[in-house]
Amino acid sequence: MAVITVNEEDLYNLLGVKLTRKNLIYWLAMQGTPIEREHESELDIEVFPNRPDMLSVEGLARNLRGLLNIERGLPNYTVERGYVQVKVGEGMAEVRPYIAAGVVRDLELTDNFVKQIMQIQEKIHDTHGRKRRKVAIGLHDLDKVEPPFSYIPADPEQYSFTPLHEEREMTLKQILKENEKGRTYGYILEGKEKYPLIIDKMDRVLSFPPIINSTLTEVTEKTTNLFIDVTGTSFRAVNKALNILCTMFAERGATIESVEVIYPKASKWLPNLTPEKVTLNVNYVQKILGVTLSKEEIIKLLLKSRFGVERVTENHIEVLVPAYRTDIMHQIDIVEDLAITYGYDKFQLRIPKIFTSPQRNRQIEKINELRRLMTGMGFIECLTFLQSSSETLTAKMLLPKRKLVEIENPVSLEYNVLRDTLLPSLLEVLKYNKRYEYPQKIFEIGYVIKPDEGAETGVSEEINIAYLISSPETTYTDAKAVLETLSQILNKRWEVKEKNRPPFLEGRTAEILEGEKSIGYLGEIHPQVLENFELTQPVSAAEIYLTKTLTV
Repeated sequence: MAVITVNEEDLYNLLGVKLTRKNLIYWLAMQGTPIEREHESELDIEVFPNRPDMLSVEGLARNLRGLLNIERGLPNYTVERGYVQVKVGEGMAEVRPYIAAGVVRDLELTDNFVKQIMQIQEKIHDTHGRKRRKVAIGLHDLDKVEPPFSYIPADPEQYSFTPLHEEREMTLKQILKENEKGRTYGYILEGKEKYPLIIDKMDRVLSFPPIINSTLTEVTEKTTNLFIDVTGTSFRAVNKALNILCTMFAERGATIESVEVIYPKASKWLPNLTPEKVTLNVNYVQKILGVTLSKEEIIKLLLKSRFGVERVTENHIEVLVPAYRTDIMHQIDIVEDLAITYGYDKFQLRIPKIFTSPQRNRQIEKINELRRLMTGMGFIECLTFLQSSSETLTAKMLLPKRKLVEIENPVSLEYNVLRDTLLPSLLEVLKYNKRYEYPQKIFEIGYVIKPDEGAETGVSEEINIAYLISSPETTYTDAKAVLETLSQILNKRWEVKEKNRPPFLEGRTAEILEGEKSIGYLGEIHPQVLENFELTQPVSAAEIYLTKTLTV
């Protein structure tokens, strides 16, 4: 949960009405943003990470105006066509591929507004932006620079500028070593030969994303025109972040102006605040909520939830989703909003008309025992994404191309398939933790997904365990020793038989057998794989197919 601080009087001004503190607390809780702490004139409010549009007082007020029936329907924001351009240089796909940009004019910066700007930037970085790795925001005084701007891959020693809160010019390489923000976020650029940079027509530096801005474009109380850049690894994510920021400024009366972002093969005018469309099934709403609502009642709830309604048929409603919403991916997400607007306190408690006999799942018990064994041997458990990339699962692991479960319309090439092995995910964890002390011992117990034409869904789910040991001295013997300990404690007759298989080093790998059944592999990770994951220390590892061996 993210916690934001808002000025109570500022919130009332944006609402257009003044509530009692008790009434305000009630409505904030009803919309899923409860009060964590009360101060004399400020409130600390919890916001779920899936609602970054409410990480500012402007977003909170916008949503509350709907719940309180002050405003209804899709918020209307006008985007004027601007003249500013951002040209994306060749080679940015390998550095930091995506940038979105916009211009905000006619700003009137008050103390409360400046605090909200700084706060939402920080909170989006930490949540939606995954600590700046996925999304990073730069805000600039537009009047101090001259467009068009360029987003380029720069040599670490070629450009120098004075970073914010510094008094001397520094090269990009120096910033990563000597500047506080550089030391904190420099790991994001590890392994990159070129660094991302935004410059203006005169070759002056605006920003070194995702690290730090230049003092040249520092925003002050005198700033009236703002240039916003949002860079990252997901096109959808950077655009959603831009939409959130631009609509936030529009709530304060500022003018939004579009920017032409020119990629090597296409150009886009951003921000694009065109609403997305989701078809809502009336019967589905009634089934999920457990209450009988007419189409007219559902439409009223939609409008109070700040959605738009475009077309209504006998059993379906075409819903317009605001461009600043990042969390609406299925009609169930809209139904959740309808439940909030309807009021959780209005639902009647009912005992489900089913009988269940509670008992422990034996397989889960065995897996939990396995977790305790691994942590007892000094391993740290990891939880990584089920999604991965086809390149990571094949080329980076020296494995041949094979049929994987693909994600339809993926928002990022980083997550375009579902994993069928755990090892790549753990190698990624090592990659991002190289700066910590060795040896590093990590493990994961998780699902892998494989195509299965015989299954009803076309895929099969299996549970694997994988573990890695990274240190200057680790060898095949270390991975085998862990396996032998597990087999003894679990009372399993596991044997190993030498068999070469990527991603392991030839002659230093083996197949794990239970009788004649293959249940996994272990060995030393091949040096080329280590290089592919930007690792500098040897790694021994194993992956065991628990579904095949943990019978109940």
